[in-house]
Amino acid sequence: MNKFYLLLIISFLLNSSFIGFTNIKKEFKVSYKYVRNQNLSTKKWSDWKSSKNTFIFNINPNGDIRHINPTNQIYIFRYLTKEVELSRGQPYDVIWVQASDGNICLIQYFYDDKKGLHISLDGRFEIEFAN
Repeated sequence: MNKFYLLLIISFLLNSSFIGFTNIKKEFKVSYKYVRNQNLSTKKWSDWKSSKNTFIFNINPNGDIRHINPTNQIYIFRYLTKEVELSRGQPYDVIWVQASDGNICLIQYFYDDKKGLHISLDGRFEIEFAN
């Protein structure tokens, strides 16, 4: 009887680890050539500026995101949750993250790199990256 329970426990652990393993998201990198930000008092966007920024998604099992700016500073966004939305029939990810300073940010990741990536910090900060 003890062997049966031991076998049952081992089987459960193997299945649990296999299920967890299959849920791991694949790491991928996206680099952008241009950046612009919004003036929050006028609600107008700046002109696009040349600026290489790289985002690496799913850097760990939690799905966190690493941002490397042009001066090689690294920012980590802790993944909280994600939804898939549609814009003019095209899907994009709406990702809620926590910045290293504790602020909650919304990242809109468009699969079309010409539309790029948009980061919003509670209406206090808006920035876009594109190619």
